[in-house]
Order: sequence, then structure tokens, then C-alpha cells
Amino acid sequence: VKCPWTGYSSGRVVYTKLSYFFQNTSSVSTKTATVKTKCYSKSNLSTSLGYVYANDKCYIIGTSGNYYQVLCPWTGGGYQICWVNKSAFSSSGSSVTSSAIKLNVPLYKQNDSRWANVYIGNKTIGSIGCTTTCIAMVYSYNTGTTVYPNAVKNKLKYSNNDLYWSSISNVGLTSKQYNCSMSNDILSTIYSKLKAGKPVIIGAQTSSGGSQHWVVITGYTGSSTTNFSTADFTINDPGSCNYSTLKAFLANGSNTDRTKIIRIMY
Repeated sequence: VKCPWTGYSSGRVVYTKLSYFFQNTSSVSTKTATVKTKCYSKSNLSTSLGYVYANDKCYIIGTSGNYYQVLCPWTGGGYQICWVNKSAFSSSGSSVTSSAIKLNVPLYKQNDSRWANVYIGNKTIGSIGCTTTCIAMVYSYNTGTTVYPNAVKNKLKYSNNDLYWSSISNVGLTSKQYNCSMSNDILSTIYSKLKAGKPVIIGAQTSSGGSQHWVVITGYTGSSTTNFSTADFTINDPGSCNYSTLKAFLANGSNTDRTKIIRIMY
């Protein structure tokens, strides 16, 4: 194992007995959690370490009574060894309410006078810079700095007014392209990124290709972790409509709904 060690900032690799960690271990299998449930340390099953979430793939490494000992994904990256009630991996497990996620992403507006008149190509950030403004919000959050849209523009590459998607790697982002309507699968992906502490930029347009806009998804307010609702995802809107939920953004006010998801970035 690699474990924390006094005087060694990166820990030390040592050998220890399996029995110190695992109970009744015969073989390692995998199971997927069907609901969100608390997980515990071995020493105190009344104190929660955190949560295993629905759709988390866990490695079952031991068993004791009504509990599995699992190696499971952990918020912030990596894995954690903990104890989870076996019912979390049963299709008969009852649905539970997820905890809220709130990422304190700064809100920038593309029509802010400090950068609204800065040109990207032959148009300004104020007129077509919602994507750039969203990237500035997420870059500021991810780096713990303040980087406004006019500054983050210089880290990206454009073809006239169009962003080269490959250039988002310059600001530490990656993306997934879509050309479809919103689905539970897309919402599940967004939820998993938020759970890992990553705000998500999403772009959508009408089926005819009009009313394209981009916003930053900053949190999740609750409800099921298996059947998501767009009403439960909170957003920062760089535009003038000031939408506060993903549902409101996709409904697009009195205009035609934005039915086609273009891309998400995280």
C-alpha cells in the first residue's frame, strides 16, 4: 500500500496484512450502486464518511452482515475503502434524495462594459461572446483567479467569430459533442462532473439551428440521482435573460425551445 507517513509529503509504499483492511475476502467482484447511500468506516457504522452515488461502479472486497466492504469512486478523484449497506446494490433499493451541489462559480456578463466592445472576429463579446464569457467563468473558478472574458479570449483560438474547440485545452477544458435532444444520459454526465467539483458549460439551439446560447451549470438542488430533472440544475447565464435553471434556459422564455444540445465542456 501507499499510505500517509510522517516526514514524507508524498507518503510511503509499505507492506501490511490484508486482514487489517478486509474482512471475509474470498474474491473481488464488481457491483453498480442503484441508489445514493451513505458509506461508513469499519470502526463506526454510525458515522458517515460520505456517499456512494447511483451508477457508481464499486469493487466488492469483503462482506460482514448486511454490509459490503467496497472500493468506490470518491469525490475529488481517486477511490476510498468503506462499508456500504448491501441494499444500495439491489434493484429493490428505495430511491433517495441527493445532497445539493453548489459550486461558487463567478458570474460574468458578456455585455459588461469592461469587455462588451472587445472584438473576437468582426463581432464583439457583447454580441456573440457567450461561449467565451462562460469559459472565463469556469477558468476563473478552476484556477482560483479572476480572469475576465477579454483576457481569456487571448488564450483561445478563433476562426473569425467561431471558436476552435481544440483550443479549449489551453484553459484546461475538454468537451463532448452532441447533436440530440436533452436526455437522462446527458444529465447523468453533467451530474457526475458537478459531483467531481467541475462546473459544466453547455450549449444548445433550436432544432432549426437558431437561438444558440451557452451557459455554465454550477450546481444541483436535489431530487433523484437516477432520473434527473433539468429544473434541479442551477446555472450562470452570461446573457441578458438571467436564467437561473437549466430548464428555464432550454425553454428559452417565449421563444422556440432550445431542443438540440450542441456540446458540453468541463
